[in-house]
Amino acid sequence: MNVPTGSLKHAAFGVVLGIGALLRLWNLGYANFQGDEVKALFPADGVDDLNAFLFDQRKGPLQFLVTFVIHLVDPQYSSEFVARLPFALAATASIWFFYRFVDLQFGWGVSIVATFFYATNGIVIGLSRIVQYQSLVLLFVCMALYYFSLAAAEDRWRSRGLLIGSLCWALGVLAHYDALLILPFVLYLAWEYHRKHRSLKPAIVPAVLFSVAVATFYIPFALSISDGTKDYWSNRLVGGDDKISSSTYLFDVYNPWLAFALYAALSGLGVAYLLYTVARRKARLRDAFLLLWLSGVVIFFEVVVNLPGTHIFNYLMPLMILMGLGVTFVVDGLRFRPLRLAASAALVCAGVFLVAQSFALYVEHGESYPWEPEQLFGRTVPPVQIDRYHTSLFGFPYDGGWRAIQSHLDDRSRHGDPSYITNDKDSITEFYMADYPEGPEQLGYYIHVRHPQSFDPRVPAGRIAAWVGTHRPDFVVRRDRVIVAELYELPPP
Repeated sequence: MNVPTGSLKHAAFGVVLGIGALLRLWNLGYANFQGDEVKALFPADGVDDLNAFLFDQRKGPLQFLVTFVIHLVDPQYSSEFVARLPFALAATASIWFFYRFVDLQFGWGVSIVATFFYATNGIVIGLSRIVQYQSLVLLFVCMALYYFSLAAAEDRWRSRGLLIGSLCWALGVLAHYDALLILPFVLYLAWEYHRKHRSLKPAIVPAVLFSVAVATFYIPFALSISDGTKDYWSNRLVGGDDKISSSTYLFDVYNPWLAFALYAALSGLGVAYLLYTVARRKARLRDAFLLLWLSGVVIFFEVVVNLPGTHIFNYLMPLMILMGLGVTFVVDGLRFRPLRLAASAALVCAGVFLVAQSFALYVEHGESYPWEPEQLFGRTVPPVQIDRYHTSLFGFPYDGGWRAIQSHLDDRSRHGDPSYITNDKDSITEFYMADYPEGPEQLGYYIHVRHPQSFDPRVPAGRIAAWVGTHRPDFVVRRDRVIVAELYELPPP
C-alpha cells in the first residue's frame, strides 16, 4: 500500500482515532450499570480485609484499584459516566498504542487498516464502555507490545523500552491473566531484540520486575483460591450444556451485519498473503509468530474453554493485523489503477457502514438494542436468541429507569423497609435497590421494566398480576415520552 506523506498519515490516523473515541466516549453515562459492572465496583461501604476481598475475585486486582480511586471521588457511584470514564479513556488510548505497535512491526498500511477495525469492532467497543478490566488489558498489552517493539528497533530505547514494556505487561496481567496471551509475539520481539543488540542481558532486570509484580499477587491468589472461583472456571471449561456456545454467533450479536463476512474475507486474504510469501520463499518469522499468537488464542478459547464468551476479544488484535496484511497484499497487487481505486472505494464504503452500525448499536439510544428492536438502514436488527445461545451482553445502551426509581423511593421511604419484586436482572437491582430487600416478605413494591435485561417482560402471576391489571402505577419513568418502567406500591396482603 502506498504510504502517504507525513501530514496525510497523521490525518488518516486522526480520523480513525476520532471515530474510535466517539464510539467509546459519547453518551457514556446514559446506560444503567449492568451485570459485571456492579461486581467491578469497589464496595461503597469499604471492606474489612482488603487482601481477602481481592483474593476472592476471579481476576487481578487492578480494576478494583481503579474503582477505589473513583470511590474516593464519588463514594456512592452516583454517576455512571464518572465511573466508566477512566476505563473508556484507557480503551481510547489503547488505539494509539495499537496503531504505533503495528506500524513499527508491519508498516503503515497494515497498521491503519488493522487500527480501523480495532476502533470500530462492536465487541471491543462494548467492552470499552463499561466498568471492567477489559479496557485495562487492552491498554497495557498494546503499550507492552509497543515499548518492546521500540526496544527491539531503536538503540535509545534498548533499556527503557524493556523496562516500560515489562511494567505495562505486568499491569495488564494484574488486570486479568488474559494479558499473558500475547506471549507468542513477545517471544518474537525478544528474538528481534537479540538479533539487533546481540544480547538479552538488559532484559534480566525487567523480566525479574515483571515476575515479582505478577507473583506478588497471583501466588497467594492461587494458594487461597475460593470455591466460587473454582466453580466459575469449572463452568467455563466444561459447563454450559443447556445452551449453545458459539463465538461466531456472539460476534454477530455485537456486529450484526456485514462484519463477519468482511472479516472472514479479509482474513482469507491475509492467509493468501502468508501462503504467497511461503511459495515465493519470502516468508518472515514475524508472520509465523503472528499466526502462532492468533492460533494459540483461538485454540485455547475454542477448544480448551467451553464458554469463551467475550474473552474472544483476545484474538481480535492478531486477527485484525492478519486482515491488514491481506488488504495491503491485494491493494499492492492491483497494478491497474482503476481496480485499485475501486477496491479502495469498496473498503471505504464498508468502513462507513461499520461505523454507522456501531454508532447505532452502542452510542445512539433511541432504541436500545438488544433489549429493544433496533432499526438500522430501514431494517430491523435480528433479535438475540437468548434461549438458544450463551450470550455475554456488555456495553449496549440500557436505561431501565433505575436511577429515577432509586431517587423516587429515597424520597418516599416507607416504614419497615418493604421488599420489592421486579422483572429485571438481579445483577442490576442489587446496586440500585441495595437499601431494599428483594423478595415477597413484607412486599411493598413491584417494579416493571418494559424492556428488561432479563428479556422477560411478563408480570408475575397471582397477586401482583391482579394488582397491576386493575391499578395505575404510582410512579412512571419515561424516556422521550415513552414509558420505560413503572412502579406499583402494593398494599399489605
